[in-house]
Amino acid sequence: MRWVEVEIKATAGSVDAASNVLVEAGCSGAVVDPGLSSASEQPQPIRVMGYLPVDDRLEERLCDIRSRIARFPEHGLALESEDIAVKWVEDQEWATAWKKHFKPIKVGRVVVKPSWEPFSAGPDEVVIDIDPDLDKSRDLIKPKKLLSNREKFEILAAKNPLINQLRDNLDLIPDQED
Repeated sequence: MRWVEVEIKATAGSVDAASNVLVEAGCSGAVVDPGLSSASEQPQPIRVMGYLPVDDRLEERLCDIRSRIARFPEHGLALESEDIAVKWVEDQEWATAWKKHFKPIKVGRVVVKPSWEPFSAGPDEVVIDIDPDLDKSRDLIKPKKLLSNREKFEILAAKNPLINQLRDNLDLIPDQED
């Protein structure tokens, strides 16, 4: 399947609205690139990107995005550009496409950077390499056990003496499990 990456060049005050426009147009989320260049440290336009499938609704969705961001000034929101950029993306690129959004970030003398990004540190800079591998992070996040009504009630009862009293006097322990 083919996809398009839709990019809106926003300002700090319009990032949330631009993200919302992309989500309401059918993107499952939005990626915000804060627009700092590690070389110049000069603010760049904030890029807000989302992905849409290439299907018979694409043209209509792109027109909707364009018309909605054209109305931003009516609501006091500014954009760096009223144009949107559209880039074709193939499915096989998704496995590594997320990496392009992780860039070195400098905070004082400390530079935090992904392991695949080159960076020439100055003599006083401390560089911290990170590897935000999304596949590995999914393995670290395990779903928590869902509690039954009885377990929820017992937790509440343990924290609140009034619930304990009611339980003892009225036999309020739920009988059914979820």
